[in-house]
Amino acid sequence: MLRLGFPVYLVLGLCSITPAGEPPIELSSSPWPGEEKVLLTDTKQTWLTFSTGLKEIEFFRMQRETSDGEWTTQKHVSSVSFFPLDAQCWCDEELFVTGVYRNGLTTIERWTIHHPADHDETGQYIPLKDRPFPRIERDVILQTRELGHIRTITPDPQRRFLLAVTHEEPRLIRINLPSGEWTVLHDAESLPALAQVYSIYTLRHVVDGLTYRLSSDSPTHQRDLPPGWAPSIVLLNDADEDGQLDAPVSYTPAQWVELGYTANAWVDPCQ
Repeated sequence: MLRLGFPVYLVLGLCSITPAGEPPIELSSSPWPGEEKVLLTDTKQTWLTFSTGLKEIEFFRMQRETSDGEWTTQKHVSSVSFFPLDAQCWCDEELFVTGVYRNGLTTIERWTIHHPADHDETGQYIPLKDRPFPRIERDVILQTRELGHIRTITPDPQRRFLLAVTHEEPRLIRINLPSGEWTVLHDAESLPALAQVYSIYTLRHVVDGLTYRLSSDSPTHQRDLPPGWAPSIVLLNDADEDGQLDAPVSYTPAQWVELGYTANAWVDPCQ
């Protein structure tokens, strides 16, 4: 079901800056980019990928009844009428998609994923390959020309807001849910690293708790990054999860490793 809503936005006196036509090449994902892990447990695994040019979003799922059972798979492709620029899924329950229409209208949608039952009325397990595709309920959160293209988005774990990075005028913005009202948290003057941030993720550190990682790398989308690009990482912590972010802290990849911020330092925010 597609719901077309038009919320009231907190507009900050900006003129229209989203050009019409196809999005810039540095924002476009090649068909098909690398898959991004959405969910990974002993019995359920989900990956997400999307194609800007094909205007498609793909889920690949694997499930089994027990941790030593046989895996079955399902590939689910959804088409959209805009060019998707980023898609972030929360625990295979909700998907947030941002993109741009050919006429220059930037959009963000929230997809609620309704999974079919995995057992029948007698309690018998239904293999994933024998189930129908999940039903997807789509809601428009925001449509505007005020922000330009949006490079990347990520949700707050409680889905109170999204964080997003804009392209033409690099800014970190907060988009409240479900209203779609937005405010600027940082621009390239207060946070120069934003000029080269192409990915943002919601993470949970084993000690520091909830944090948001802004990164200039883009391994998932395999984009052609612009000249002058240099790797950097920015963290914004929210240890008490009150929605108020600490001041951003920037790191080089070498500092990241020296501080022990390796794979073992992070836990799945869905758990």
